Amino acid sequence: MNLLQVLVSWPTVDFKRVLHKELQQVDKSQWPLQQGLAMSNRVADTDISFMLLNADETKQALVLTVLVFYTGMEAGDCCADDPTPICELPEQCKIRLTIHKPAGETDVCLLAEGA
Repeated sequence: MNLLQVLVSWPTVDFKRVLHKELQQVDKSQWPLQQGLAMSNRVADTDISFMLLNADETKQALVLTVLVFYTGMEAGDCCADDPTPICELPEQCKIRLTIHKPAGETDVCLLAEGA
């Protein structure tokens, strides 16, 4: 994943707008959503959104803590006679994005619930 445009926009007034735009363009499979599930057993194919919690700059990188909001689903066994309805549940997880200077290569790390 490369978030060079986010790095370039730091610390301008456009930073949050660029961050939101760039995060929305990342393929959903790049995020650790399945590992972050707390209420359900699968990630639903719905939109996700992001909230910036913290931003720190070091000499090597821009380090962001981001809350990800998405939908999970509690599904049955998918058998033909399974009466269990598919139930969508709100999910969220906290991630750390380390955007390395100068090229914008980005590491994504799922943070523990209390972190």
